[in-house]
Amino acid sequence: MKIILKEYLASLKERKELDSSVLPNLLAEIGLEVLNLPMLGTRQYGVDIAAVGQVAGEDQERFLYLFCIKAGNISRNDWDGTPQSVRPELDEIRDVYLRTCVASEHASLPIKICLCCGGDIEETVMANWAGYSHDHQTEKIKYERWSGDRLAELMMRSLLARELLEEEPRRNF
Repeated sequence: MKIILKEYLASLKERKELDSSVLPNLLAEIGLEVLNLPMLGTRQYGVDIAAVGQVAGEDQERFLYLFCIKAGNISRNDWDGTPQSVRPELDEIRDVYLRTCVASEHASLPIKICLCCGGDIEETVMANWAGYSHDHQTEKIKYERWSGDRLAELMMRSLLARELLEEEPRRNF
């Protein structure tokens, strides 16, 4: 079942599928309160979805989760080079979003910045990701990788909750 879910997640487009259909429902199902959904035409400063809470069965305290979402696999071409690449978006989260967009009621929470994709972070990028997350991690800010494997695992915990998937994608299973 996990392989089927991972293939499904890897096939999703970022816009209007992974970011606004599947992921918000999954986050709510695992115990997080989704604060915002992605919108077209607005500056997001690297954050496609923000959520707050504790992942059921994992977190011991509440966190502010900030998700940078990409479709499919993340390759070297996706890491750097354009403003929509992973690294510039992670920089924008630190440089702009954390300074100007965090609501006062969430300002004291520890933060998890999550690089999220429906597929995998390819081997050619893993060293870049490891170095970036190590260099920018602080006592308050942690980095996590939410790849297709992690999403599929979380979906398996709650997949059969009918609210997780819209009716049409659910029929595909």
